[in-house]
Amino acid sequence: QEDKERKIAILDIDGVLADYPGDFIDYFNYTLKSSHSTLDEVKKDRETYERIKSSYRAYGRKKDMGVKQGAIEFTHKLSDLGYTIILLTARPYEKYLRIYQDTLQWLRKNDIKHDAIIWDREKAKYIIKNLKNNNVVFCVEDEIPNALELSPVFPTYLVRNRKLYNPAYFDGSNEERIMCDSGIMVIDSLKEIEI
Repeated sequence: QEDKERKIAILDIDGVLADYPGDFIDYFNYTLKSSHSTLDEVKKDRETYERIKSSYRAYGRKKDMGVKQGAIEFTHKLSDLGYTIILLTARPYEKYLRIYQDTLQWLRKNDIKHDAIIWDREKAKYIIKNLKNNNVVFCVEDEIPNALELSPVFPTYLVRNRKLYNPAYFDGSNEERIMCDSGIMVIDSLKEIEI
């Protein structure tokens, strides 16, 4: 296939493929002997959150993160169907030098199919600027602000991540408003995406 005709799927790593923030919350709770269940709770004490997150990144925990259910199979199916798979991450590899290698090791170890990785703190802006005239079939995000930024340009799925946001966020009217106002398709699992 010519590059312009090749179908592109854009997938966020953390929260879509990797078990984040679940893994970080577990690390946080273990470190502080606490029992938080969402990232919103963990972030209440910003100074402690930043200190523990820095430790989490610096000591290589990213290479051993869990994989979201169905993620491996989903990337294999995309690959088998001839998609170009572009992964997105805002992981600060320039600040924590090991994050780059830890991420690549995690992808290899878990056999996550991909053709490219975009590393950018403002990943949504980057792909809109650089990929809007390409054959992007869909994007998958787990963070609402990124999904809202992507959805006017690309078909966008938002994976419900009850560990990222307060669980009440996805109950009732908020979810309906997101879908109606922006065209974002809210899903529980990658299996819900028809490819």
